[in-house]
Amino acid sequence: MTDWCVLSHPTSTTGNHNLELNHETPRTRISLNLIKLLVCLLASSVSLFAQASKTTAEQRADALLKQMTLDEKIGQLNQAGGFPLPGAPPADEQVRKGMAGSVLWVSEPERSCGNRG
Repeated sequence: MTDWCVLSHPTSTTGNHNLELNHETPRTRISLNLIKLLVCLLASSVSLFAQASKTTAEQRADALLKQMTLDEKIGQLNQAGGFPLPGAPPADEQVRKGMAGSVLWVSEPERSCGNRG
């Protein structure tokens, strides 16, 4: 079966602005199939690369978690206060010792992280 393509031809002087062209030849069909195949292969390789990267990231995370002590893991769940709290060590000390994974209420980081002046 032959596909036909109707194109508009604005420079036509006959008043008929439709020009019929047969655009499918065996060579074109092979080229289109080759392009489709290449697109499928590219999509598959991108998917495989994404899975490989994900596995690598998971492996790195697992390796880091294996190096951490239980206290450090628990510390990552804690949040230090950005201003001094009664009975608590300063936030920068808590982070350095692995006692906190983040700091809350920080409006001036340069003053909250050890540079008290």
